[in-house]
Amino acid sequence: MSTPQRFQDKEYRNWVKCSLALNVMKEGLHGYVDTGVKKLHVDIEQKVTSAIGGPFVGKTCGICTWKNIKKARSNPITWNINCSSSVCDKWLSQILAVHYEPNIHINWKNADMSCWPTDPYEIAKVYMPKGQDRTRNHPQELDAPAVLSLLKYCTWFRTSIPNVQLLSDLIDFRNEVLHSGELKVQDSNKDVWIDRMIQLLSDLNVNDTTVQSELNRIKCEDIDVSFRENEIKALQNLVGSKLAEMTGEIASLQNIQIEQSKETTKHAEEVKKSLQELKKVYDKMESFLSKNSDIDDIEITRNMTEFKKDIHSMQEELSEVKVKVLSLEDQLEKHKEETQLQFKGVGKQISALEEKSGNNMQLIYQRASGGATASSSSDSLCIKSDGPVDDISSLRPYQKRWKIRARVTNKSRITSYKKYGNWGQRINFTFADASGSINAVAFGETVHKFDDLLQEQKIYYVSNATIDPAKTNISGGNSYDMKINDDTNIKLCEEDDSLALPSQIPFNSVMIDKLKPGRLYDVIGVVKDHREKTVRRWNGVEVLIVDQSRKMVPLNLIKKDVENVDLRGNPVVAVKGAWLKNSHGHVYLKMMPSGKLLVNPADIDGADLLRLWFQREGRHIEFEKI
Repeated sequence: MSTPQRFQDKEYRNWVKCSLALNVMKEGLHGYVDTGVKKLHVDIEQKVTSAIGGPFVGKTCGICTWKNIKKARSNPITWNINCSSSVCDKWLSQILAVHYEPNIHINWKNADMSCWPTDPYEIAKVYMPKGQDRTRNHPQELDAPAVLSLLKYCTWFRTSIPNVQLLSDLIDFRNEVLHSGELKVQDSNKDVWIDRMIQLLSDLNVNDTTVQSELNRIKCEDIDVSFRENEIKALQNLVGSKLAEMTGEIASLQNIQIEQSKETTKHAEEVKKSLQELKKVYDKMESFLSKNSDIDDIEITRNMTEFKKDIHSMQEELSEVKVKVLSLEDQLEKHKEETQLQFKGVGKQISALEEKSGNNMQLIYQRASGGATASSSSDSLCIKSDGPVDDISSLRPYQKRWKIRARVTNKSRITSYKKYGNWGQRINFTFADASGSINAVAFGETVHKFDDLLQEQKIYYVSNATIDPAKTNISGGNSYDMKINDDTNIKLCEEDDSLALPSQIPFNSVMIDKLKPGRLYDVIGVVKDHREKTVRRWNGVEVLIVDQSRKMVPLNLIKKDVENVDLRGNPVVAVKGAWLKNSHGHVYLKMMPSGKLLVNPADIDGADLLRLWFQREGRHIEFEKI
């Protein structure tokens, strides 16, 4: 049955409405759940603190994991963990104390024990169904059954709910709706279950009028969907012509401004290079004089003074050039804002045609998936031709029609992985345009196909890939990932680089003392030391890196990553995409398959200052491991 025919079936429309209602109900519970989870964490932490005291206050032992938690063969069933310091036993007992059914199977694997003292949601996930991702640390990242199970099985919440059976009924209903083979719900059932969702919100004193009115609207209003091909084609033609016209105007103005910017930037690079060379000579002379303090030569002193003047003069010239570059960028940004207003005007015409044709499909899919609602701005235009392209920052999950024009700023090697007992291969890429960047991954048979096709620094048109929420939390990174498959269309862009797409990897570095286990980071530091290391089947190099925070962290690299890298002489290294792990109290960074290692990078902010700091001060510091 085609999509237009399916939407003529009222019971199918009811199924869509129930899916929407479940998501709206979950959003209505966000504030209630977030407040409760944080209070629960404070309550458990205070009880554990009073029980243990000493050096383990606000900590676990750092060694125990969920694998250490054992189920005792007794009646009733009990749980225990043989913690060498006994601190993890205290956390375990307090978590079980507020579990309504501690004798059933508990999904300890959901949580990261090392984060129990610091992250309230690592405790909350113990009460949820299995499969909760360890990066989900906010109600918005949880699904409806996870939230409902937390309310049901955690007595801290359960005791404040008048009708607990309502939670079980809603969990069963959600499973029945989403696992339905026919994807149908009768009118009477739809009304009953939406009323029960409203009742739960009322019982919990969630008095959000927006949520209440949205649930009532879904219950009472029908989904009006019609497909009028002629009007849709007219809409496509209008949008295509308008966008092509505007794109031409933008490109012509951008070409002029970009040429000016290139010339100014080139001049800035020349000044910067000269300044660096002058600084090297000055540093050598300064070093020579410090080692030969008995030399008292007026001519040398005069030369040093002249060098200082030259350096100061070139720094001023570089500052002036940078101001010019910023001015040109501001002009370009203002023009983009003016163009955006023109796009909004086209968007209003599109909205009028959409209302006339009744084409609400995109809105329905976005709401059903919990995505953003459609708007009349240019970001919601999904009609693509060979001309207009989308910004990477506008990509969203479940978006059907889009196309980006982006540069490959990073390409990983092909790596192997094991899942469910089977081995597979994958390769990662980073696409970037003027609006941002996105990580892309290909698996299985497509790996070698795209390994041959995609090359670093080249520009491609990309469409028809899957956009998913990012599974890792990288500081400053994109909220979504791209999955490349057999249906993905990728074409080399043979046009001139008129849009000045970024050629460098986006880098959002974090100081070493700010790193927290279980997250993905970009890190820049100086190599304090390095050595080959073998642990079980892992054979690689451990690199100790430091920065101005006076902290040190080991970075584990496999030998393939450092085959052509010289780590001698305390170079500066920048790591794109490093996961901070805590393995039995040993904290270290591990570069992900999609990551990138750069040695003595020339184009990353702060690298030169870090190198200078280490030469003058850092080499004499006793660093502390995180």
